[in-house]
Amino acid sequence: MLELCPQQILARNHLAEAFLYRKRIDEALLEFENIVRIDPSAADNIVVKCREIIKGNPKLLLARLVLGRAYLIKNDLQRAAMEGEGIVNIDNKFTAAYLLLGEVYFRMKLCRKAVGALRTAMSMEPYNNLVLEEYRVAMERELEMEIESKKGRIKEDQWMISLHLDLAKLYIKKGLKEETIRELQIAAKDQARAAYAYELMGRIYRKDGRLDLAAGQFAKAKEVLSDQSADFEKTITFNLGTACEGEGDIQKALDIYEGVLQEDIDFGNLAEKIEYLKSSSLHSLRDKALLAVVSNPLKGEIVAAWGREGKAVHRGKSEVMSVSFGQNYNTSGFEYFIKGMYKAAAEEFSLAVQLDSNFAVGLNNLGITLAKEGKLAEAKMRLENAIHLYPGSAVIRNNLGVIYLLLKDIEKSRIELEAALAIDPKLCATCINLGDAYYFKGDIEKAVRLYSKVGNFDLLTDIANQRLLYKIP
Repeated sequence: MLELCPQQILARNHLAEAFLYRKRIDEALLEFENIVRIDPSAADNIVVKCREIIKGNPKLLLARLVLGRAYLIKNDLQRAAMEGEGIVNIDNKFTAAYLLLGEVYFRMKLCRKAVGALRTAMSMEPYNNLVLEEYRVAMERELEMEIESKKGRIKEDQWMISLHLDLAKLYIKKGLKEETIRELQIAAKDQARAAYAYELMGRIYRKDGRLDLAAGQFAKAKEVLSDQSADFEKTITFNLGTACEGEGDIQKALDIYEGVLQEDIDFGNLAEKIEYLKSSSLHSLRDKALLAVVSNPLKGEIVAAWGREGKAVHRGKSEVMSVSFGQNYNTSGFEYFIKGMYKAAAEEFSLAVQLDSNFAVGLNNLGITLAKEGKLAEAKMRLENAIHLYPGSAVIRNNLGVIYLLLKDIEKSRIELEAALAIDPKLCATCINLGDAYYFKGDIEKAVRLYSKVGNFDLLTDIANQRLLYKIP
């Protein structure tokens, strides 16, 4: 009956009593827990049942946990806290007790204690989806309170422009783009903080795939930066380099990166990045294939930038170059795409593949532009044709994996993305996309490991960090 109607309280009561009669107490307690979650009005009865069980089994922690949850549903927060704390005093490795305490403390408005309890649970079971979800909910509650507090302070003292920068950082965590930009534009009026505001705006645009706008904001940040901020200047300069890299202006990006390296040889992974870009194939430098990453998995949104392909290995031979009849249209389409003119880009890419139906990069770019417009079936067809023509392309395999991911065909997506990463293990977009595939499959540990590979010095750092938000204690 419960399989057909899991909300049937009477059936669950009978099942719980049957378990008690047979001395299968743990199973009875789990049913009591289900009952009180489905029907909060049953909390009083569950409290009585749990107390009776604890009298005969005083060390049975599960009974105290269910009792604590019943108290929580009754809003008897002091008793709920006592039960949770009592469990932890007996067994400080009991993860569920920390989850209970997190909820109780939040209701008691003890935010720091709530977050502390949930962080402890995270440290014990970092890849438990239930723990991660409870931690995310708690952190977002705390974030909301911080936002309201900051808005209150701004209302009290409207001349404290620095508070707008602080509020913008909170909005970034919440993923509120328009609100963030509005606060940063106000913060930029404060000369002492203008560079920090412009740098953050640049990162917002970069994360959104608008690399032309990002480059403009990073350039503004450099203009207004004070002479005392040498370390921050290197960060801004590096970020400007990532925007140029994403736009496919690799020579300019290399010049910027090498300039930073001359000032600080230990800056991030810059030496490795320079070597990686210098080993790009001539085809990828000229043809400019788009490389896609899912920017928002819940909304199915993607962004794309220039995709690097490595040089093909030919013993004793130089790279063979060929020019497609659709090359010029592909180049102008790429430029339109980077500027956010997606319909114009689609028209140019369509002309490119009409002139040369075997132009794999043109098919790839058309596929990504169609995906950007939500035309996933047509995008899939174009990318499957592209991979047939160029099976050794990490970029195209990544993009096909993205389309499968958006179509919810997770296993096909994983296969393509694994193949892309095997071709180019340093392709950060693929690390994020493959991480998403594993996350959807429930392999949170592998997903987090893949997201973490992107690091703090990449075009896609902000997207990767958004994925890792609330997943690391």
